[in-house]
Amino acid sequence: MSRARALEGTRYLTAVSASPGVPTLPELRGAMARPPALSARVPRGVSDGEDGTSPGDHAIALLLIEDNPLDAELVEEFLGASDTRFEVTRASRLRDGLREIEARPFEIVLLDLRLPDGSGLDALGDVVKHAGGAPVVVLTGMNDEFLASRCLEAGADDYVEKDKLEVSVLRRAIGHALARARARDLNRRLEHADRLATLGKLAAGVAHEINNPAAFLQINLDELAERATEVRSTLRRASGVQQRALRNLETMEGLIKESRLGLERIVSVVRELGPYSRTEADAVELVDLEQLSRGASTMVMHELKPRARLVLDFHPVSKVAAHPKKLGQVVINLLVNAAHSITEGHPEKNEVRIGTRTEGARVVLFVEDTGCGIPPRLRESIFQPFFTTKSRSVGTGLGLPIAADIVRSYGGEIRMTSTPGHGSRFEIVLPTQRPAETGASSVRRLKAVAATRRLRILIIDDERALASALKRSLTAHHDVEVENDGQAAIGRLDRDGAFDVILCDLMMPGLDGIDVLDHVRNRHPELSSHFAFMSGGAFTERADEAQRNPTVPLISKPVELPTLLETIERLGSRPERSGSD
Repeated sequence: MSRARALEGTRYLTAVSASPGVPTLPELRGAMARPPALSARVPRGVSDGEDGTSPGDHAIALLLIEDNPLDAELVEEFLGASDTRFEVTRASRLRDGLREIEARPFEIVLLDLRLPDGSGLDALGDVVKHAGGAPVVVLTGMNDEFLASRCLEAGADDYVEKDKLEVSVLRRAIGHALARARARDLNRRLEHADRLATLGKLAAGVAHEINNPAAFLQINLDELAERATEVRSTLRRASGVQQRALRNLETMEGLIKESRLGLERIVSVVRELGPYSRTEADAVELVDLEQLSRGASTMVMHELKPRARLVLDFHPVSKVAAHPKKLGQVVINLLVNAAHSITEGHPEKNEVRIGTRTEGARVVLFVEDTGCGIPPRLRESIFQPFFTTKSRSVGTGLGLPIAADIVRSYGGEIRMTSTPGHGSRFEIVLPTQRPAETGASSVRRLKAVAATRRLRILIIDDERALASALKRSLTAHHDVEVENDGQAAIGRLDRDGAFDVILCDLMMPGLDGIDVLDHVRNRHPELSSHFAFMSGGAFTERADEAQRNPTVPLISKPVELPTLLETIERLGSRPERSGSD
């Protein structure tokens, strides 16, 4: 520090101590005891007092980067006399301050703009970049309004001239900076919610577009396999040229089998994304943690592949009451954090493990990694506001505090264990909910389903290829008619409503499946109990609500032919006219 700089600090302190109208340090101490206390803890997105913290319960972690020891002592005197506790860390060089920021989280930074190893906007830019979203207040002896404006544009939350520094000025500057930080957090949460909503609609739209062609591929492959089996049994009794045909048929069967496996992988990915493609809703529902975790793993695979192998370690557990999208985001956050704890380049040497287990009356979903681990001094801070070990471009520490809030809202907790150099393990612990008993397995083998009687079926779907495939496959069992839009279907029903089963696509241009069902209920109520929706995904609130309606059967696309036939049998066996009694 230059002699001139030292003298500047001395002159300032002398002025504060002796100038008329300026309080002395004892007077400052008394003044500091009287003003309203700052929030003792200001979590991002949480207003003062919302978490029940009163002044003194939590010390605000404050970093003071100031090379003049007399200036630094004065600031600490101001802070020390407050009924709000501050845990002050002092650094006299820019590099020391940046090192402190890297080592631990701070809730606010006070920065002198003239330091021996950095000054001006460059020093401010370095601090803002590494502060992880924590507010920064500039303290400077320079009286320059243009510089103050430039500092605010560069990321400072307030600018205080030292020759105007008083107790109330410092208190107000810190309070305003923390308030701005809360406002930034609210904006981040809104932006985050917007991105999730956009992602959900995109995923639902993609799922819908994939599931429709996948549905008729599934039906066609099922039928090809069935017919190939019939041809094989015929050719086995032949010889000569027909034996050559049998070998070709065996090759075709292999191709069909491989195609079906590929289609199953596509369908699996789309179904795993299901919880993330739903429109936002307040209702809590029973969530399958394995399905949710598989979907989350699929969404972050691009982060995991360059770093580690993904190991799935699921054990049967009960479902939990939660919001699928919110809980899914918690799992995604833990998986991304696990991936980022591992350096890219050697995925074969590292692993991220995700799984479930039962713990008494609770279930545990865990994410474990072989990454760098978390040092002991940082473990109490990882759920604190603004804490992050990542650069600002990668993250601002929003994930874990929000994740903890979400899990607590479901009556659970997040636990963490970590060994530096060996990895970390995060556990989401939630109370269990017993799932409703069901009489049918979710996994069915492809087999012939014998119809008890031929039914007259109306298929309504704007996907012509799918409607055609359904008709071709079902014709061997039932009498099938097809309409490709809702308006035409309503006209047909009004002319001739003698159908045993109606299978209607949920989302169609013009009149959709909901409109068709409303018409059936109003004009042909005897058919309402024989009506089922078919859906490849819903990306509107109206359609999503219809999918969740338990009174209307839902056939999810793509559907296997045996499953479809069984559904048709159930619909056809219902009373001919609902309310005919």
